[in-house]
Amino acid sequence: MEQNFNWFDNDIDAELEEFEQKDDKQTIFSYIFDFVFTQVNYLLLFFIGIRIIFFVFRISKGKLFNINIVVLLNSIIFSLGSFVAIVSLVKILVYVCLNIDIDSKLEIFLSSYRIFSLIIWSLVNLSWYKAIKEDVIGSYYLLRALLTAILVTSVAYNISSILLILFDKYFVLQTLKSKINDVERTEKILSVMKNFRYDSSSTSTAGTPSCPCQDVFCFDFSTSSAREISDRRSLEDIDKNKSYLDIPQPQLHSISDAKTLAKDIFTKASTNGLTLSVDEFSKIFTNPQSSLNAFTYFDNGIDKYITMKTFHDTILAFYMERVNLEKNICRAEEFVSIIGTFFNIIIFCFLCLVYLILFGAPLKELLALALSSALALNFIASGMATDLYYNFMMLLSHQFDIGDEVIVDNIEYKVYGFGLTSTSLLCENGGKVKFLNSDLWKKTLINMTRAPEKILVFKFNLNPNISHSNFSMLKQEIHNFLQQKRFDFMDTFSLQSVSETHTGIESLECSLILKCKAFKNKTKKFNLRVEATNYLRKVIEKYGCN
Repeated sequence: MEQNFNWFDNDIDAELEEFEQKDDKQTIFSYIFDFVFTQVNYLLLFFIGIRIIFFVFRISKGKLFNINIVVLLNSIIFSLGSFVAIVSLVKILVYVCLNIDIDSKLEIFLSSYRIFSLIIWSLVNLSWYKAIKEDVIGSYYLLRALLTAILVTSVAYNISSILLILFDKYFVLQTLKSKINDVERTEKILSVMKNFRYDSSSTSTAGTPSCPCQDVFCFDFSTSSAREISDRRSLEDIDKNKSYLDIPQPQLHSISDAKTLAKDIFTKASTNGLTLSVDEFSKIFTNPQSSLNAFTYFDNGIDKYITMKTFHDTILAFYMERVNLEKNICRAEEFVSIIGTFFNIIIFCFLCLVYLILFGAPLKELLALALSSALALNFIASGMATDLYYNFMMLLSHQFDIGDEVIVDNIEYKVYGFGLTSTSLLCENGGKVKFLNSDLWKKTLINMTRAPEKILVFKFNLNPNISHSNFSMLKQEIHNFLQQKRFDFMDTFSLQSVSETHTGIESLECSLILKCKAFKNKTKKFNLRVEATNYLRKVIEKYGCN
């Protein structure tokens, strides 16, 4: 059977999914900011041209908005020019920081460079208009209020963005910490295997690529902790919705990629082409301890051999772990995004009051408006507080991942999606069921995918008159079956009473527990159940135990 094993066609494929890299979309604010920056460049050239015309023809008289036309032109040119200069300078500084050995934690602050540019620009222009206050006395207070509003808004949302990024990183790490650690270990194993396939050392590093022509600065800060140039983030993607987790890039990008790797490694490392021994497996790794740690993923029995089927299924299990991790990171970040939206709306409500104060609205009316708004917000939030608490606890407890098999109210489901308010589950017939998270939190939920042991349970009745010798022979026959299926089952098993409460003498209600090896999907488990059930019935009839 193993000789005819097909690496690219197997029943495990039914529950596999292709890896889909999340498209990093630029934020709306980034689009608007870049568009405005482009238009400001054109406007700056336009007003400089007009100012040159005024200078050539010595036009210095005339007023517009009660401001001398020349002063107005100079102010516009200064505002536009300072905007272009400040943004360009900040971009250069950010680009330099991204291309040197900078702590990844500091990138949180670099991601807000556009808002930081607005803060500097507002301060510079406030100083400028204060210096020429006498020349623009008619519009000075309006300009000051406008620039102060821009400054306050920029500071508020800059702090907000930094806090949300910190919360994002902390929240995702806390909810997915164990899964991230598991995936990092399997990714290291896959990385070593890929290097072994191409006969390259697992410790080798890629050569440093040459600087492209658009790179203005190119430094060689060679330290042990420096990131490779190929991993640096550019200005084009620094403001995109990316995770700030230090997770390595996936080693496998498709199902076919995983199958090809499994076939190539097994074919190259195995001597007989049928099994892989511990010694043969250790050739893949340069470190003996790493080899032993990796071997436990593929075979945790006592036979110390890995079959093609086991090796194939384990590599695919590594692949699916990374796929599910990406899904769960997206799910957690979507939750953080929703929290951030609510937070920004609250900030905007407070900023509206600040705007009204800056532009001279009466404080008495503002206090009345703020009080009524607070009462309305309290009325709305009081009804949502309980549901929001349950929703937050569902995500924080992290009871399941997308793709996990769960049991809710004694019905089996597969997790299809998870949102802020509800969870989508797939029934066995393919139908989709939605549970409110507040309701799901109150139900008993069993996660079969995360079970520490993959087991199969068989319940049957034995003749109470069975002799001790026949019972011993029955257990020996079960052990022989496990030896024949040693690549699917562990050698050990448990034959026990169904429950301590079953004390009748009419029959012996038994429960046989078999432990599976490696990754077993529902189809494979059912095939094993069919084989084991057929064998058990024959053995029980053979010894007259039924």
